[in-house]
Amino acid sequence: MRGSAPACKAFPGFMSEQRRPTDFAPTRAEPSCEQRSIADILALQCETAPAETGAIVRVGPGGPTELLALFPAARPGQSQPAWLDPAVDAFRDSGDDGPRVIPVEFAESFATAPVASIAVVPLAVNGASRVVGLYLVRGPTHALGAILQRLCATAGLFETLTLRREKAEHHAHNRARTLVLESLAAGAEHERFAPATIGMCNGLASLWRCNRASIGIVRRRAVNVVAMSQTEKIVRKTGLVQDIESAMEECADQDIEIRLPLDPADIVIARAHAELADRHGSGAILSLPLRHAENVFGVITLERDATHPFTAEEVEAARLYAELVTNRLVTLERYGRHLPLRLLEDAIGAIVGPRQTWLKLAAALVLLGILFLTFVPGVYRVESTFRIEAASRRVIPAPFDGYIREVFVEVGDELPNAGTPLARLDDSELRLQLASARAELSALQREIAIAQRDRKEAESQMARAKAEQAAARAELIEHQIGQSLLVAPEPGLVLSGDLKRLLGAPVRTGDHLFEVAQLDSLRADAYVPEDRIADIQPGQSGELATAAFPANHLKFTVERIEPAAELRHERNVFRVRLRLESRPAWLRPGMEGLARVDVGRRPYGSIWFRRAADWIRMKLWI
Repeated sequence: MRGSAPACKAFPGFMSEQRRPTDFAPTRAEPSCEQRSIADILALQCETAPAETGAIVRVGPGGPTELLALFPAARPGQSQPAWLDPAVDAFRDSGDDGPRVIPVEFAESFATAPVASIAVVPLAVNGASRVVGLYLVRGPTHALGAILQRLCATAGLFETLTLRREKAEHHAHNRARTLVLESLAAGAEHERFAPATIGMCNGLASLWRCNRASIGIVRRRAVNVVAMSQTEKIVRKTGLVQDIESAMEECADQDIEIRLPLDPADIVIARAHAELADRHGSGAILSLPLRHAENVFGVITLERDATHPFTAEEVEAARLYAELVTNRLVTLERYGRHLPLRLLEDAIGAIVGPRQTWLKLAAALVLLGILFLTFVPGVYRVESTFRIEAASRRVIPAPFDGYIREVFVEVGDELPNAGTPLARLDDSELRLQLASARAELSALQREIAIAQRDRKEAESQMARAKAEQAAARAELIEHQIGQSLLVAPEPGLVLSGDLKRLLGAPVRTGDHLFEVAQLDSLRADAYVPEDRIADIQPGQSGELATAAFPANHLKFTVERIEPAAELRHERNVFRVRLRLESRPAWLRPGMEGLARVDVGRRPYGSIWFRRAADWIRMKLWI
């Protein structure tokens, strides 16, 4: 298991898997020294009692039963004795914790008499489990008490063995703690990362009797060797350093300690460790991950000869050392770097680390949005309303006082050419005045002739003057009669003059009867808000779309800007004259719509947030 200590066992060979209460765990092929001592105690008890056979077992509460020793010892391949199962069942059923004798009936196949007894002697209690001795004894009833007393007397040997084992374990733990403390002191005298790690490696190699001790730090998903015992400068190109780093990365990637030679029960990948051992003669290797904040910060690798493998106690001590030294290494490595480099690496670690993925994704999107708004340019356009106007307009007034007699056109009619009749005024009164003026002129001419005949020069001159006045008045009336037919001065469009409903109505001289505009002189007048007029310059181009034909876009060029603002729809605007590049047949004066002036290419942030920026400048005076 990753980072877990080996399970504490009161006796070697304890099996934790579940079995029937009377199923026995198999004994090891090669018994340990402690197992041999338990077997010797059992043999002495059986000879002293005497007992035909005996066994020392550990009995759990409803769990497995483990056979610790058997007398006589079983031969290789021999199964457990048949009497042991019913003996354990009888012990469980009795429910008594003290020494006692339990009569049990056995089959004749393995007993000289059909009735025998089982002597039960409690030897030790380990938590919920109990270690007891079970002895098959025969004899008269009065002799069983003495046998039980002899077995209880020799049970003290088992307690002595237990005390000796506990003392040995305690001594081993003290020795491991001392080794850890001495190893920690080896690098404690240095305040810089590099000298401290070298001191740690030298101390580990000396105190732990290692051929080589190395420390590696995880940087950018790779492990770099930063210190090695008896080595001041590390050359990364050498094969030894590369092999050590490969073994460290193997340990860091699995986040588990790796010990070589491997235990058959270990489920780890140790290919790089095996290559390190084969190439550089390190038969025993121990690599431990240095964990900090749930991540692997580094790796410690210890190397020995194959004749001195790492024991379980040493692995436990090395694990404790790794836990205690990690925080110091992290502190020295972090604060031993220059501040800018430390901040940069922390920022990179925070960005590429596995934590807070959604927050980092949101931050990345925000950063991309800021970069897009800052550096990606777009076309900046100023929008405004417009109105189609005619550059040239002709007003047809009433030439004299009179009455409307006929009307030939309506508002909106196109006038194909100059001289097209528009309306006619009643000239009957003018014709009467003309006849009167002509009659008066004829009478004056006769007076002039009589005065010249009678040689009356003064009367002749007076009559001549009156005749000239009558002639002028007649010419004026003739001219007015000629103007009674109103005609178009040029081709165009009738903008105003809805007179058909006013037939017979009187008009006075100078009244505006018709207004005619030339179609080839149409232009657009845009009304740009005053907060955008600074962006408009003559010569800029753009497009406009009328409300009547929004799908048809007309291109234009800014011709000029009126110098004074005007109030339109309760808003200050500037009139900007636009010259149309084309004038389709459907275009009419008075049409309105939306115009867009292309100012230039600017970043999207400047385009979209221009109004907000201007508002802030106005409020903060910046």
